[in-house]
Amino acid sequence: MIFSYLLLSSAAAMGTFWLGSQRQQDVIRASAGLTLVFSFLLFGAASFFDFVPSPFLQVFFGASFVGMSLKEKIGWKVVLLASWLFAALYIIFFPKLPVQGGSLGLCAFISVLSASGLRMVAERFHSLSKNTNLL
Repeated sequence: MIFSYLLLSSAAAMGTFWLGSQRQQDVIRASAGLTLVFSFLLFGAASFFDFVPSPFLQVFFGASFVGMSLKEKIGWKVVLLASWLFAALYIIFFPKLPVQGGSLGLCAFISVLSASGLRMVAERFHSLSKNTNLL
């Protein structure tokens, strides 16, 4: 289950990011289009196999919010990391959040903010380690 959430989250975020940055599509259309195609495929598969499709659709739709980030602000590596953080936040916090409205967006915002912060800390650490002379 965790692996499928990570895979879905990565696919949704990277697909939305790619459509928005490389294909010059509006990110809202990219998110909505990918989610619509995924929902048709998911509900088609759910009619043949016995599983509940709504958690998978929520993960995909929420992770597409992560992919709405601007290419000029963050790169694809940060989007990928943020998508994994989104999947973890969804597993941990989503069942505990009191309202459904805004919860996916909140988890997406926190994951992008955290991934961007980790990138900045890594860049700072890398630049400090290059500037120190140990000999």
